[in-house]
Amino acid sequence: MVKGRAVYTWMRGSGFSGKRKAQIAGEVLDSLRSRKPLDILAAARPKTSPLHEFFTWSNTEAAKRFRIIEARNLARAISVTYVFTNAPEQKHKRAFVSLAERHGVQEEYQTSIKVFSNPELRRQLLGRALQELDAWAARYEQLQELAYMFNAHKRFKKRREGQKRRTA
Repeated sequence: MVKGRAVYTWMRGSGFSGKRKAQIAGEVLDSLRSRKPLDILAAARPKTSPLHEFFTWSNTEAAKRFRIIEARNLARAISVTYVFTNAPEQKHKRAFVSLAERHGVQEEYQTSIKVFSNPELRRQLLGRALQELDAWAARYEQLQELAYMFNAHKRFKKRREGQKRRTA
């Protein structure tokens, strides 16, 4: 068993803030016997629960937020294949992509063909992809089995930073 005290903080980009709130939420979640989403929700339901404030209890507002999630899922679920005469068929790719994310809310979906054919939009998409890669690497950095990928990621970031400095 590991000795010491757990210090909980919010993950960067999570949309949550407040060190004290993260500590309290982490301790409550740690104390739960089961951390299935329905069990966490049940623990948060009493107004006296420290987790209560992290949920939307207005059914109208919660329904609206859920429908926004459904809209995102719909846009993400559609793929497209562009077929050109006298050219080999291209691979299926996501039909719509979101470039901007602010406070966990994706702002607008663009067609992938528009994004990939516009240098500025393509640059924005690459920036977002790299942010997601950084977040993924941070999430799984303790898995030694992925060390080769993490090293490649670090080399790529270093090379990219060097390219940015040369062009600046």
